[in-house]
Amino acid sequence: MKKSVIFLVAMAITVFATGQNQKTNDDDVIVNPTFSINGTLIQGRNYATIDEFLLNFIEYPQESVSWETQGTEVVSFVVTPSGEVTDFKFINSACPKMDEEVMRVLRLTSGKWQPGTINGKKVPMEKEISIAFKMHRSNDFVALAKNCLNKGNQMKTKGNLKKAIRFYDQGINYLPCEPTLLAARSISRNEIGDEAGANQDWMRLKKLGFFEDNMNNNNLKEVAVVEVFK
Repeated sequence: MKKSVIFLVAMAITVFATGQNQKTNDDDVIVNPTFSINGTLIQGRNYATIDEFLLNFIEYPQESVSWETQGTEVVSFVVTPSGEVTDFKFINSACPKMDEEVMRVLRLTSGKWQPGTINGKKVPMEKEISIAFKMHRSNDFVALAKNCLNKGNQMKTKGNLKKAIRFYDQGINYLPCEPTLLAARSISRNEIGDEAGANQDWMRLKKLGFFEDNMNNNNLKEVAVVEVFK
């Protein structure tokens, strides 16, 4: 089995994912956490960015390969003032084995972060990372997610909300931060009486900045993509 790892560019709106200086409405200067090993070699190599680190250490779980499972893992964690990582939360889980692999590698980065600051003071700050596991190079997650959205909308039009939600779930597994899919699922969940699920999607949209008038659609982040070829 041959493994190849590449990078894709995906839309991101979350402030904590940019790693750049940001100003709040209160004029507080916020600097997000950044991966930094300060020249320390890890297994004989130096890694300038978290992207390089992920590319080298993440493996496609064998069980996921056997089941041909693919999707995008989204995990948030807190970088402490001492540069440790803690409080891992999976926002989107493609499968448990992928969760385990992502956790394994991210734990290796603990102590290797420059902490975030507010007005120069080190503070605990959240970081979010997306890692897309793809079985084949030709698999286009954007096209797959769009197809799921269209099928979900068709089911919703026919009044089959539960089946519509299943299609939206599949699309979100490919593109967890896609606002149209999240909004469609939230509305459908609300219509079947799943207020908790609808609110969860709505809060996610809010966190992504979907409701901000000054949303910057040119703000991109890199997503590490692991591809496996048989």
